[in-house]
Amino acid sequence: MYGFTLKETHHGNPGEKRILPKGMVVKLCLASNLPGDSPIKYWASPLHEFPWPIDTAEWSRDVGVGLYDKDVRVGLSH
Repeated sequence: MYGFTLKETHHGNPGEKRILPKGMVVKLCLASNLPGDSPIKYWASPLHEFPWPIDTAEWSRDVGVGLYDKDVRVGLSH
């Protein structure tokens, strides 16, 4: 599943600022490993054709970066 980021989002531990820019095409997985009431609904990962800032891409290596429903438009084909 793929999506398109609708706004700039910030990721990382408290005090860190890793940015995922608005307008990025991303690979998405449902965040089914989180409780249903979690605001994070998707794990996003970079696509080779749409590189992310280096520090954000490194942060996403394990599971991806968490995105809320309002952060992404889902349903793009790649």
